[in-house]
Amino acid sequence: MSQLTDFYEEDGLDSENRSLRHILNMTDNELEGTHDCIQWLFPLREQSNFNADAPVLSDQDIEWFEQHGGNFYDAFERFIGFCGLQWSQEEEPDNKIAWSNSRHCSYYINKLEYAPNFDERAKLVWASFNHNMLRITRVLKSAKTLGFDDLADAFYAKCKEIYEGTKFKIPADTFGYWTKVI
Repeated sequence: MSQLTDFYEEDGLDSENRSLRHILNMTDNELEGTHDCIQWLFPLREQSNFNADAPVLSDQDIEWFEQHGGNFYDAFERFIGFCGLQWSQEEEPDNKIAWSNSRHCSYYINKLEYAPNFDERAKLVWASFNHNMLRITRVLKSAKTLGFDDLADAFYAKCKEIYEGTKFKIPADTFGYWTKVI
């Protein structure tokens, strides 16, 4: 096991001595101001340009996530909440892909919808180009790299809907990065 998988197993800490649960329990404002944890929640194969202490995915790490991915769902759900989104609350979704997170609650991945806090979160996440747009790119790429295509595809679909709407001015090159990941 690696420091990353220990962190995701909740048997280890990140480079700043934080547990996975500590990070997932941060408020939106704390997450907004903490710039060195996104790389731990959503690791990539390449070294981060912004956090030299961030883990770099190995083939063994990717295999581990394929077998033990439950906490990745928690991290993903926390991030979409940070963005002001939530899973659709439909009782009978059209596309039923069930999963159970570490709390053993079943969810259905079919589509994302705006959460009640969307307007509040949109001011910091969607209203203008900022570091959160880079975070979205990382989240999409990490989910794809780790084999969580269903999560990445649902998130991308909502990002595309937001991009194509007239309310927010997401730069075309930013949307192009998101599209390239998918």
